[in-house]
Amino acid sequence: MDVQKLIDAIAQESIEQINNLLKQNIDVNQLNDYEELPLICAVETENSKIVKILIEAGADVNKYLDRSPHHIIDPLSHAIETHNSNIVQLLVNAGADVKRYDYLEQACNENATGVVKTILRAGATVTTEALMAALQTNRKLFDTVLEQYGSVDAKLAGKLLIEAAEYSSWDIIPTLLQKGADVNTRNEYGETALHIALKNEYVSPVKMLLDAGADVTAVDDYDLTPIKMGSDIPEVCDLIRLFSKKNVAEELKQCEQEQQQSEKESQQIYATRQYQQLVNTYKPQTPQQNTNTNNAHNNMYQQMFGMLHNQAKDPIQNFFQTFSDPKKCQEFSDNLSKNMANQYKDTIESLGDGKPKQRLQEKAPHLEQIFSRAMGSIFNEKEDEKAITDMNNVMMDMFSSTFSSLGDKILNSAKDLDFLTKTIICNDVNNLELLLEKYDVNAVNTDGITPLMLSCYFGYENMTKILLDCGANPNVAGKECFAGETPLTMAVEQHSNSMIIAMLMEKGANVHHQNLQGNTVLMKAISMRWHDPIILGLIVQLIDLGADIKLQNNNKKTVQQITADILQKNIRRSDINTSILILQEIQKILSDPQSLNNLRLVCAAYKGHIEKVKTLLEKGAMVNYISCIGTALSNAVMTQQQGIISYLIDHGANVNLADQKKTTSLIEAATTGNFAIVKLLIDAGAVVNCRDEEGVTPLLEAAAGGYPDIVQLLIDHDANLHDQIFDDRYCRTRNALNLAQENAQYSNETRFQETVQLLESAGLNAL
Repeated sequence: MDVQKLIDAIAQESIEQINNLLKQNIDVNQLNDYEELPLICAVETENSKIVKILIEAGADVNKYLDRSPHHIIDPLSHAIETHNSNIVQLLVNAGADVKRYDYLEQACNENATGVVKTILRAGATVTTEALMAALQTNRKLFDTVLEQYGSVDAKLAGKLLIEAAEYSSWDIIPTLLQKGADVNTRNEYGETALHIALKNEYVSPVKMLLDAGADVTAVDDYDLTPIKMGSDIPEVCDLIRLFSKKNVAEELKQCEQEQQQSEKESQQIYATRQYQQLVNTYKPQTPQQNTNTNNAHNNMYQQMFGMLHNQAKDPIQNFFQTFSDPKKCQEFSDNLSKNMANQYKDTIESLGDGKPKQRLQEKAPHLEQIFSRAMGSIFNEKEDEKAITDMNNVMMDMFSSTFSSLGDKILNSAKDLDFLTKTIICNDVNNLELLLEKYDVNAVNTDGITPLMLSCYFGYENMTKILLDCGANPNVAGKECFAGETPLTMAVEQHSNSMIIAMLMEKGANVHHQNLQGNTVLMKAISMRWHDPIILGLIVQLIDLGADIKLQNNNKKTVQQITADILQKNIRRSDINTSILILQEIQKILSDPQSLNNLRLVCAAYKGHIEKVKTLLEKGAMVNYISCIGTALSNAVMTQQQGIISYLIDHGANVNLADQKKTTSLIEAATTGNFAIVKLLIDAGAVVNCRDEEGVTPLLEAAAGGYPDIVQLLIDHDANLHDQIFDDRYCRTRNALNLAQENAQYSNETRFQETVQLLESAGLNAL
């Protein structure tokens, strides 16, 4: 049907085709078989030119699709979702009724400042719901909406006050108090703003609320008052004493006493639980229980309990006193560290030879310091991740050395095989080498997975190399949940890591392997990653490694047919336009050898393979081919391959050729901050004042990145200092100086300040 052709043309953003179809008097307000409306489809593309064309052709801007009583789809709501104020303005100018639905609330929820202003100018009704939405989203947005609301009664102001407290928007509260808000308004749990502030440990708004008359004795549904909640915060207690409208000295004193007693009881309970946990977990074992336990560990805990348990009539009280007294805690920590170090030193020499023992011998002189720092971190609650890590590494090495001397029967058990699985999941390369001395590298664990499959699944390059070097078979297929899958299919599905794929292929991985559904590696790659630009390089890699594109799966479909099915299924989805281009590119390279060679050139330039670039150009690859991931030149610029850039330019690369987003190589180079490449492109004739589809120029990119040398170079070549970009999401226009200043606020690097000074000295003023 004709309307379907129109919708297809809209999805492809083909203005020429749209105009040709409209000349055939197609009804632009007709639905297709999928109940899609042309104007809504146009809004989804975010292409204002197409929207304007359809409106001029008679599209009804107020026509909607009624999906359910609470789900109305229309052009304006879609434009608000995309924060596109230009399209919203087009629809409003064409008569869109901004009062029909809760458009303003929707725009506030979306934090679309520009859209909110457009809708307000068009006469949208400001509702309480819109105010609440703005309050939860953005302070400036709230001020804008509040200004249009008019008078706010005390009840609404109180409701907004509670909402502001819930969202910690304390700077709004003075405005609401001026509007007549009752500072003691309560939420559904009986909490006032003061309750909420103290519950979240916000001290700064307490004085403001007290000055406004907040009741410190107000009881919420949990039987809590602000006095009780703030009694353990000295600063809050002082504020209540000084600024509360009520004399609450007695209440404060009572709360402080209750708090102290509660803390003491809590500490006693905590100490008891901790002590029992230590007793149950680490108490010295009998010889029968301790057959395969590290003696150094056992002796360490004997020392610990000798200090806490054996020498005290009341061990729990002793534990409590030790850890509640900083001096005693430090003394205990030092003694324990010293004893642990001595026990480990005595044990190290008796360990089996290996890398863990070597590491322990190197650390032996520093063991007491390592344990002391770690114990200090644990017992004194001073977080020191490195100290804990250092101690854990020592214990792991001790465990590994002890583990290496255990019997083969234990080593080959399913339980211990799962320990190998955990070692791989944690990417523990050190212990992997030790374990592989005992395990079959191709053993399948209880989940039907080999070590190599796991390593490829998680994308661990180093671990994959070790496993392959130790003889891991890249063609062993999994069982259970990964039945029929090989390391190669798992590597492709999860990470598409080209290094891992190359390693597997070098060791003989079967690129033609078909899983239980008959899908090859290439089929899985496209099915799983068709929306990701990385798929193009992966397809080239697999084809170059010999992947057969003519194989069929169990449904008798080739990789080309699978690609066509995915494209057909998604062609009308406007939210994945880039992915559609990727699919179309895949179709081209699977059917046309010349397109495949052209893409090979782009990928080779990206990876810095100069010899491949030369060979492909000699074989006729197009130097100025524009793929959906850019040109060979732009890809070489992206990865800063200066030699390849020079070679491509010498062989006819157009330095001003833009990709499908109108980004030129010079804009890309300015983003990287590589002065030499920027100069090389300019010397080769690159246009300095080019713009991409969002209005970004090389100067704006260099200023935002804080690259003063590139900024100066561009200015010297007549870059337009006054170029601006409009940020639709935040509804503001910015120039190069604005961008440089914004980033200078968040960086200590001097280059950002130098960029700001350079632009100011060039005569540019911030907007």
